[in-house]
Amino acid sequence: MSESRLAAAAWPAVLESDAIATLARLRKWGRELPPAPDLTGLDADQRQKQVRLWAEQGAIDVDPVSITYADLDAFLREATPYILPLVDPEATPGDPFSTTVLVVLRADRRHLWCLSPDETPRPVPIATVRAKIAAPLEETVREESETVVAAAGLQGRAAVRARDALMLEQLGHRSIEIASLVRLSPRAPLRHQIADAGIWRLTFLALMAQVIAQGVVILSWLTLGDLSLLGGFAWGWVDAWSLLLLTSIPATAAAFWAEQLAVLKLGALIKRLLLYGITRLDPDTMRAKGSGQFLGLAMEADALELAGLGGGLLAIFAIARLFMVATLLALVDSGLILIALLVVWIVGAGVIGVRLWRHTQAWAQTYHALAGDLQERMAGHRTYIVQLPRGDWYAREDRLLADYWGRSLAVDNHLSFLVGGFTRSWLFVGMVGLALILWAGLTDIGEIGIIILAVLYGQLALTMIGRATPSLVQLAVAARELSPLFQAARRERKDAASDPTLEQPTDSDAPLLAGRDLSFRHPGARTAAVEDAHFEIRDGDRILLEGPSGGGKSTFAALLSGLLHQETGSLTWHGIERAAFPASLWHQRILNVPQFHENHVFAATFAFNLLMGRRWPPTEEDLREADQVCRELGLGPLIDHMPGGLQQMVGEAGWALSHGERSRLFVARALLQDADLVILDESFASLDPETLRKALGCVLSRARTVMVIAHP
Repeated sequence: MSESRLAAAAWPAVLESDAIATLARLRKWGRELPPAPDLTGLDADQRQKQVRLWAEQGAIDVDPVSITYADLDAFLREATPYILPLVDPEATPGDPFSTTVLVVLRADRRHLWCLSPDETPRPVPIATVRAKIAAPLEETVREESETVVAAAGLQGRAAVRARDALMLEQLGHRSIEIASLVRLSPRAPLRHQIADAGIWRLTFLALMAQVIAQGVVILSWLTLGDLSLLGGFAWGWVDAWSLLLLTSIPATAAAFWAEQLAVLKLGALIKRLLLYGITRLDPDTMRAKGSGQFLGLAMEADALELAGLGGGLLAIFAIARLFMVATLLALVDSGLILIALLVVWIVGAGVIGVRLWRHTQAWAQTYHALAGDLQERMAGHRTYIVQLPRGDWYAREDRLLADYWGRSLAVDNHLSFLVGGFTRSWLFVGMVGLALILWAGLTDIGEIGIIILAVLYGQLALTMIGRATPSLVQLAVAARELSPLFQAARRERKDAASDPTLEQPTDSDAPLLAGRDLSFRHPGARTAAVEDAHFEIRDGDRILLEGPSGGGKSTFAALLSGLLHQETGSLTWHGIERAAFPASLWHQRILNVPQFHENHVFAATFAFNLLMGRRWPPTEEDLREADQVCRELGLGPLIDHMPGGLQQMVGEAGWALSHGERSRLFVARALLQDADLVILDESFASLDPETLRKALGCVLSRARTVMVIAHP
């Protein structure tokens, strides 16, 4: 039965692109995909790349992932939606239907709900799918584990648990190339991403639940008012009042649940957009802002989420209450007077809010300057101590703090007036308006209760607006500061990404890399860093590029590797224009190892820093090759000396590496990525002659084509 369910839900691997197109249509991802490519005759790797590049044109990311055996169960249940390939070991080799894929939509405790070829969700037992994936790996240790369990005399469920624990202990770290995650890309329009996350639906639910809750409360008090006008006691009215109050409890709970879930989803979406946007920024922008400025931007991301929690939905609920207040006042003949007063008070609050926004914007600029100064002082701590006179250590800091204090005071003054005075004064104004209405005889005793209730609810709504305004102002300031990252995240790829010639060059006589009239000028620079460059690089070339400091060598390397885009001229790989490649694919072909100060050792294991560009988690073969490359580069003594070997934590939070050790780590990282061309930008500047000879020999023996940039 389980196998039949699996067969009914599976798609032939050659129809994987059709399966993704069906999923995109059902999920309403809002953008039409181009016609699905023909995957017949392609092996698994070629098929995966072709599908990924094709999906990118429809703003859909299909990202292959590898996990450890220990994380398999959690992945199957929590990573949906994803594409899961399943290989039939009994199929005829070369049979195009020997591999099938499951399109997993969601999971429950026992089943994976998969999109079948007839476009209906079908349940497939998780145990069946897990067995298909894990069986080849488990077979390597199953016999040994069962022997140990039998020797221990365990039987039944205890034997099964013991066997599973033994296999987990032995296989937990082993890598499984399991699936491809399918997600709407951050490049997609924001409204589509919000809709896909269900945020619109949750917001509407929260608003409706809030309206129902407040409406029920108003009805309960109107019922109590009718009871008081009866001049006696009636249990029926009391029961109605109590029932209405009880009804408001689940409605309020539903509104709170939907509100919090919508904000959490929106916060996750914003962070994803920001992280994606940072990776899309060009190097010049990153260098111009500096890490301190990006630290401030990261803090603004938190401000966006907090603003959503504290202000966005609160303002929506306040508007809903104001609408209910206007409805109540419209029921009485003299209510238009109080409606007019309420509008005047709302406009006044808006004027104060605009002034608060302007002061908050100026405050944010000073805040970012403080963040940048803090980062610079932390990075240049030793320079400050040694080079700067002690009396000048805090001069700039004092100026920034004084400016920050003045701007903070202006923000606080406007905030205090808005929240503490203006919005809270409506109750007094409303009661004065009621007194004038009574004095003029414009209402009767039966309408007084409705007017008082409307005034009280108006005060509550304006108080909510006062509480929400600081968060909304902060939201507006943060959104403006983060707009470059949002724009970078939404920037469309201009690359035609599904040409099969991108995988295999068709012109074997064409040079590996060729440039014609290549020119580039940095923003704001008077002269071009690279001008009218003509060159050809053939497979197997060994190139030494020399020149004075500031001569454009690093800019030239960035152009070749795709980190920068030329202003004029053409750049081709085996005759294929650079514009035809997705950035990620070009970076894999042409790999640039930047100068020491622009490269980085992450606070992780030595193995991660070596293999992060290849794959993670690594296979045993990856680790063996990484160890061998390091020893060829002269890093063997370092690995032997570190207590954890390749698994030793390095970077700022771990083992401290010397300048030369870091340089060779960067070289090893590049060699392990197996690129067509490796560009080493002053990577050997810190090495002694003997270490240089050994490292250069390793590079020349392992890199297919290499360019070394150095000073004369």
